[in-house]
Amino acid sequence: MVALLLLAERIVRHWIRILDDKTRRSRLRYAAATAEGGDR
Repeated sequence: MVALLLLAERIVRHWIRILDDKTRRSRLRYAAATAEGGDR
């Protein structure tokens, strides 16, 4: 039971890291585009 919870926590943290990395990249891309003067 405890091992299952630990495994689930690892999976969740792994996905959060992946999703956070994707949102950070899209934010950086958006910031670079706005800095250049473009809309997107």
